[in-house]
Amino acid sequence: MTDAIRPIELLGAAIGEGAPDRRTRAGPASLRRWGLGARLSARGRAVRWGAVVGSDLALMPQGPMAVVGEFSVR
Repeated sequence: MTDAIRPIELLGAAIGEGAPDRRTRAGPASLRRWGLGARLSARGRAVRWGAVVGSDLALMPQGPMAVVGEFSVR
């Protein structure tokens, strides 16, 4: 299968803990809103939006690295 016909599945990682700017958590929604899938489709690619995985904010009392650590193993 060549790259030109290989389907693309877009997966979102909604996590901002551990980043200098926690608004990065909104990245998956922003990419969808700005039409990333449509732009790739317009170039002839089969695109599907998959799951968006979010961080467990209940772990924040333990610190941002606890949130990142738990997120990373999923």
